[in-house]
Amino acid sequence: MTSAEAEQKALSMMATNIRGNRIFAKNNNNPCALSKNNLFYHPCNDLFVFMPNFVLQFQTMLKSSTLQFLTELGDNNNKPWFDANRKTYTVAKDDMEQFIGEVLRALEQIDPNISGLTAKSCMFRINRDVRFSANKAPYKNNMGFAMTKGGKKSPLGGYYVHIEPGKCFFGAGIYMPMPPELKKVRQEIAYCYDEFKEIVENDAFKAFFGGVVVQGHTLVKTPAGYAPDHRAAEYLKLKSIFGEHALTDAEITSPTLIHTLSEGFRLLAPLVGFINRSLEDTAD
Repeated sequence: MTSAEAEQKALSMMATNIRGNRIFAKNNNNPCALSKNNLFYHPCNDLFVFMPNFVLQFQTMLKSSTLQFLTELGDNNNKPWFDANRKTYTVAKDDMEQFIGEVLRALEQIDPNISGLTAKSCMFRINRDVRFSANKAPYKNNMGFAMTKGGKKSPLGGYYVHIEPGKCFFGAGIYMPMPPELKKVRQEIAYCYDEFKEIVENDAFKAFFGGVVVQGHTLVKTPAGYAPDHRAAEYLKLKSIFGEHALTDAEITSPTLIHTLSEGFRLLAPLVGFINRSLEDTAD
């Protein structure tokens, strides 16, 4: 097969399915494709190879122009400027939605529970709700998206990616849940403390995220119903349980971003599963 024929075959495959699984990537220099069941197309040999541990490391990144738009928005957070630059915003939004779609496909291989989500169901609006805020700036200086079973408004734990120049990060867990949900999660931690501790205190997790404590989201005393000397007291005081990893602007626009995200998501998936088990089991 010639290189031109391989290119054409790879391009045609982008619009088809392999055994019912959508192909979602092609390297610009070496045509290839990867399906949800980890079938990798090798054009030179015209064959498919099963690669269960393959992590896509190209094309899943944001354009630098998207970060530039957010930087300029931070300096000009007003409606007249936004209206004058709406086309630039649309380009940045489209870039973000494409990025979300690729991240979703990578995360589905790690946590199938989030399957079925779309970019639009995950992405937060850029408009701010200023009704009860002293800050009347109409727009956020960031773009973010939550990948949670049931959608971004679901009360379950999930994954989050935050794009803001100089303040990018990603993580997972549960952030400021309502009292009924927080009570269930605390109960699960108290009952299954050894399991929870192994998830959030293993060396790999601590090296990547440091822990699950969100600054300013901790009670002074253990919540009602738990003794001050409870062995899980440190975690029972938490009002949010979230592992977070900072990203530089250079990482956000790097072709290796998906590798970093996938590495983190693999460590975070057990935490999300633990949290959601407590919420879903009690709902049955």
